[in-house]
Amino acid sequence: MYWYLLIFTFILSSCISPLEKGEVSLDLKNVKSQQKPSPLVSNITLENDQLKISGSNFLSLSSVKIDSQNLSVISNDGSNLVLSAPSAVMLALNSILNLVIETSYGATSVAVTFNLVDGSVTASKIGDGEIGANHLSGMGAGVGQVMQWNGTTWVPTDLSGLVYMGSWDATLSGVGPDAGSGTSAGEYYVVSNTGTVDVDGISSWAAGDWVVWNGTNWDKIDNSTGVTSFNGRAGTITPLANDYTWAQIDKTTSSVGDIADVDMTGVASGKILKWDGSKWAISDDLSSGGAGSVSSSEIQDGTIQASDLNAGLNTTLTQVGTNSTDIATNASDIATNAGNITTANSNIATNASNISTNTSNITSNVSSISTNTTNIASNTTAIGNKVDKTTTVNGQSLSSNVTLTTSNVGEGTNLYYTAARAKADAILNSTAGSETDQAASVAAMKSYVLAQTGAITGSQWTTSGSDIYYNAGNVGIGLTTPSEVLDVDGSIGLTHGKGIIMRRNTSGSKIEVLKIPTGTDNLVMKIPGSTNLQSLSIQNTSTAQLLTIKGDGNVGVGTSSPLSAFHIKEVDDSWNSSFRMDRSWDSSTDYFQMMYDYQGLKFRTMADGSDEAHIIFKPKDTEAMRITENGNIAIGLTTPTEKLTVAGKINVTAGNDFCIDGGTC
Repeated sequence: MYWYLLIFTFILSSCISPLEKGEVSLDLKNVKSQQKPSPLVSNITLENDQLKISGSNFLSLSSVKIDSQNLSVISNDGSNLVLSAPSAVMLALNSILNLVIETSYGATSVAVTFNLVDGSVTASKIGDGEIGANHLSGMGAGVGQVMQWNGTTWVPTDLSGLVYMGSWDATLSGVGPDAGSGTSAGEYYVVSNTGTVDVDGISSWAAGDWVVWNGTNWDKIDNSTGVTSFNGRAGTITPLANDYTWAQIDKTTSSVGDIADVDMTGVASGKILKWDGSKWAISDDLSSGGAGSVSSSEIQDGTIQASDLNAGLNTTLTQVGTNSTDIATNASDIATNAGNITTANSNIATNASNISTNTSNITSNVSSISTNTTNIASNTTAIGNKVDKTTTVNGQSLSSNVTLTTSNVGEGTNLYYTAARAKADAILNSTAGSETDQAASVAAMKSYVLAQTGAITGSQWTTSGSDIYYNAGNVGIGLTTPSEVLDVDGSIGLTHGKGIIMRRNTSGSKIEVLKIPTGTDNLVMKIPGSTNLQSLSIQNTSTAQLLTIKGDGNVGVGTSSPLSAFHIKEVDDSWNSSFRMDRSWDSSTDYFQMMYDYQGLKFRTMADGSDEAHIIFKPKDTEAMRITENGNIAIGLTTPTEKLTVAGKINVTAGNDFCIDGGTC
């Protein structure tokens, strides 16, 4: 009989760590084998941080592992193993763990579940503060009861001699305490729902209150969570001064009249509050020029014009201007009537004193100006036709005989301008364009502007503050027939830090969907949200979903509802709707595809050259396995010569056979 020592390892699961590697050539023809005794396990216990295993065939022990964690052997007599861990091992209770015992002859895998037995957890093993109220049992206690030691055990007991009768809904009549008198003093109910049922004259009940029978009547123990104190004051709470600061007052429900030094007497629309020296009182609003709002001290000298005067006074001034024409007419008579100068002079002196007297009465006697004007005309006629230079006027001697004309009197010490003449000389009601020392009137300027801009049609834009808007049609930039609300024929420029804003509707929040951040050359596209309820979609003209990016980061191809970071929905079960990756130099012949159909997950590699279509697995950038383009599988090497070539050992766990050529296993 010939024996061959065959050593090979093939990792079938993650329960055993990989052993040392070495390339071995195997000849499995005409192999005869003898089953060596594998370890047998009959009992496992965990005592004092040591794992104790009873069984047989533990000699020639190679290793012991529990869920891939190596254990150290303390003792081994072939049928009893005592093990410990070189470092702390976390063992999950009530969970199945995999225990592997390996000898030179074989290995045994045992499913182990660790459970705590009663009394195995002592007080010294419980951390301080680890037991909370949620860990405690109700132990049969009812609402309001406490646990009391009776000498043998803890039993639920009513507090302070009270007898708990149950809960009571204070909205229900005829039940609980409202059903009648109690049986014995100390019986009590706990209010479960706020209500107003009258019980022995008490009708205000809050959840948590106690209703206690005192032997005669039902009493209330206020045990609700209402206010018991405020600002350090207990009992019945009444408001006091300084209880609240101005910041704590709700201004929307308070009136300004609630303030102590505000008097609202006489309040009406348009009135204001004005400080009168002792309080704020109702007064007129003079900010818009009401009666009495401007005093004489606030009027700038020389700013009042004829148009600003009272209508009656304006009429009088106009009459004075009209009488100037009579003065001019009578001027020719002055020379003729020079002989009457002496008589006229005496009248002038007399009238001069009258003028002085009347001057003080002008303000109050404006209505008398018209009458005095008539007297002035009569007195002027009496002056005569000529004023001799030897005659004095108002105490001043004349340098020569005076002849009056109708022309304007030149500027000098005494100006004889009327308001009408001043306007005529300063303002020209024309815009001929040649004036150099006169200003055009408002009406003339308006006519001129309208004449110059008459060819310009009215703007379709509406001004709103510093904004303009247009909502009556389409706007075109670079074209004359816009087909959209905004139609642009050309490029749109955006500076750094600016973007394109969109929103769902006119009242929705604004979303900056496209932007170039300041100081960068990056184009940022934003999705209006951060959950799977918002998305960025790319569709074709038939609205078929081509690409979707959700607010939570998931990307979908062919689906609008991606369920993972990258989700592809195939159109049909063909390679045309699969995932594909091309090589850079020839995408028509060199590529990789992956698809999922009714047969399962499929991989396909295509290459124009030989030895270029392998499938290679590289965990941590180290090749572990490859499937070559001719279908061979290599583990631990890169050039398999058979359908399966392994550089290393193949391990078959106990209870499993390695079958060759379809032999019986």
